[in-house]
Amino acid sequence: MNSHTGRYTAKGGHDVETAIAAILEDVTKTLSPLMRAESYRTLALIGGYGKGEGGVELVDGIERPHNNLDLLLITRNCDRAAQDAIKATLDPVLVELSRKHEIGMDLGVTAEETLAHAPCLVMWYDMRFGHHTLLGDPQFLPGLTQFSAENLLASDIRDLLVNRGSLVIINDMLLARYPDPPRNIRRTIIKHAMKAIIGYGDALLFFRGEYNWSYVEKLRRMQLRTDVSDGFQTLYQQACNFRFNPDYAPFEQIDLLAWGKELCGELEKIHLICESARLHTSLKDWNEYASKCFSAALMPERVTLRSVAVRVRNLIRDRRKLGATGSQGLSLISQLGCLAGGQKAMLSTVFPAVLYADVPVSFLQLTAGLLEASGTDPDAIRRAYLKRWGHSNDVNFHITMERLGLQLESAIEPVPQESSVNSNAVGVVKHA
Repeated sequence: MNSHTGRYTAKGGHDVETAIAAILEDVTKTLSPLMRAESYRTLALIGGYGKGEGGVELVDGIERPHNNLDLLLITRNCDRAAQDAIKATLDPVLVELSRKHEIGMDLGVTAEETLAHAPCLVMWYDMRFGHHTLLGDPQFLPGLTQFSAENLLASDIRDLLVNRGSLVIINDMLLARYPDPPRNIRRTIIKHAMKAIIGYGDALLFFRGEYNWSYVEKLRRMQLRTDVSDGFQTLYQQACNFRFNPDYAPFEQIDLLAWGKELCGELEKIHLICESARLHTSLKDWNEYASKCFSAALMPERVTLRSVAVRVRNLIRDRRKLGATGSQGLSLISQLGCLAGGQKAMLSTVFPAVLYADVPVSFLQLTAGLLEASGTDPDAIRRAYLKRWGHSNDVNFHITMERLGLQLESAIEPVPQESSVNSNAVGVVKHA
């Protein structure tokens, strides 16, 4: 368990550790007077730096933090309106602190009551074991014993893989937009690829019974596996090392398009292995995959009153879509599962048809119909998928896409100035 006096990076030196500690001290001193003590339980640093494994980049011979600082405020005795008011007060202050210290800062807000009834998601498990308490009760997060590795939901692991893989879909759009990408776009593409590799590797470790909150430990466990190809083990080690000490130099001259296609081939193999384990079947390709997924989605992975109620609500709300053009070709059970599982399950199910090459034509047609895409060509499907995926993950996703020079509504895209594109902009995936 990390304490606030512990490390923030896996491989950073004394100076960068001291610099991060000073930034966090400024954050706590600035935010503390703005919050009533009785309105929150804990303000914590989570994510990579919360785990003590944040990334460090060497810039002009000086170590600098490479990632954003992820902050999470756990409120108490606050309704939704009060939570929104707290966030509205703190966000502008964090923007100024971010500019002052030249590092991104993201703030999440959730209620103590929400965590008490929340399913065991990857983000909550990682938070419990990998955090620094900045303000409030230091025993609160460690005491959330329901968030354990054995309680993790396989469906959430699947969503983690899909969320990270969706960054590769953005990469495909970037490479179509920029055949010779400028430096900042190139860095974004590489960063997305590394996040995807780690996400797929983490999912594989889970389905092998080896998931852990620590990147260092996961890398060690991956290296000990004898049932993982040498090619993917090398990719995972490269991605983890990149996460600890980002170095873009080895990628400056490679053909990103060819590299991306090769990477997708490796990721597809891992995806099939993971989904075979989750669905308790043997998947050699994507034939019948959608039908199996939607049928499985009809019932929740863990049956609770809330999970059943959500599915019933989805069925009642979307009952008019039963038999719609988008779901033609599916059995009645699969159609019901498609509706009951909701938007997230639908996006995760069609994801392979959006990213991978050589999927069955029937899967492409089903995907285009469910996404209400303008056609079955890759560009149309990518745009329709990302529009929905971005909305599910971050309401400001369209702003991020515009910063990258991408438009989801039109094929006509303005070319941005290099200085206007934030290479850290796509930070919408908050898993792990």
